[in-house]
Amino acid sequence: MLGTIQTIANHPEWWMQRLLASILLIIGYWIITRILNRTIGRLHGLFKRILPHSSPASRSYAAILQRVMRWAVGLLLLIFILGAWGANVSFLWTTAVGMLTIVGVGLLATWTMVSNITARFFIWF
Repeated sequence: MLGTIQTIANHPEWWMQRLLASILLIIGYWIITRILNRTIGRLHGLFKRILPHSSPASRSYAAILQRVMRWAVGLLLLIFILGAWGANVSFLWTTAVGMLTIVGVGLLATWTMVSNITARFFIWF
């Protein structure tokens, strides 16, 4: 282990490659978040023109969506930077996929319940 650290310390091109990759990933994060924020803002404006009497909460929904997208892209950035520096990130990918699966199953269950309640309401009337 110590020999590996000393070997890496003696190769400045290794450090420069990792540093350059990290800087490029951060610039990519900045560009992607700007594009996502603009796209969400334009979609919000489009919906405001189509539905001018919509609730004032729609602005907060757009802000929440922007914040969630920024966090998601930021977490991906962290995983990619850790991978560029040689860290083993397979457990992070596994955890992220597992969490998304649980959220998907929960949303499907909720959608099914709401569908059944709505159908029962319509049958009742």
